[in-house]
Amino acid sequence: MRRFLAILLCLLCCLSAAAQQRWAVVVGISTYPATSGWSDISGENDFELVVPMLTRCGFAEADITTLANAQATKAAIVGSLQRLALQARRGDVVYIHFSCHGQLITDVDGDEGDGWDEALIPYDAKIDDRGGYNGENHLIDDELNALLAAIKRRIGDKGRVVVVVDACYSGGVSRQNDEEAEEVIVRGARKKFDLLPVAEPTRREPLAIEWLCISACQSYQVNQEYKPDEVSYGRLSYAMSRVLEPSLSVERLQELIAEQYEAMPRRYPQQAVFDVEPSLTKQSVMQ
Repeated sequence: MRRFLAILLCLLCCLSAAAQQRWAVVVGISTYPATSGWSDISGENDFELVVPMLTRCGFAEADITTLANAQATKAAIVGSLQRLALQARRGDVVYIHFSCHGQLITDVDGDEGDGWDEALIPYDAKIDDRGGYNGENHLIDDELNALLAAIKRRIGDKGRVVVVVDACYSGGVSRQNDEEAEEVIVRGARKKFDLLPVAEPTRREPLAIEWLCISACQSYQVNQEYKPDEVSYGRLSYAMSRVLEPSLSVERLQELIAEQYEAMPRRYPQQAVFDVEPSLTKQSVMQ
């Protein structure tokens, strides 16, 4: 009888593990429209690292959505995340990766102490108010958090959401060089986007972070691309692709990413940032 119960328990555990599905959305932008004001980076190259990393971690290619360049409009990104909130089930794993530009933008709802929201830059967003643009296509952190919260509600406490942001919010000019060093490409703009005033802005309280978010650098640092051979990649994408395993604890992953950063040559100081509830640091990243 005991042996029967042990076998039954083992089967139930296997069925539970098999029922867990893994979903991913990977955004990679290298070329923005010439009229946008954004210079070229190497975001699309990160697919070469991220997609194999995910398949190695148990993601089926059919469940990995990739949005490259003109495919990665704000509407397309938001639509992909909204579909995930409908497709995913309790206990599933969701991985979301952004390789693009980043920028600070006026905080109109008053939830940021410094007066600036962090924003990711989809393909159809502009660097300033040229052509009457007023930030409509910036993907602001408040909007992204609401989309992530919907996914987290869907997958529940046993599910995992991992967000990787290989962009910077307040780095240097898009490309920097001097006479003594090779050109350095960074993924962000020091220029902030100053929105036109909103008559009655919506006031909202910051959402609790119930997922793991890994950013490529501190908000005051430059996110420098890394060129190990002839191809440039995002520094965080490169580091993640070399060390990520589903069973790693968040704490151990943080240590390994720091080691990878130390091993990569760089022009400016840069540290990856792990934004996660402290009680979750001992838990596994994807299990």
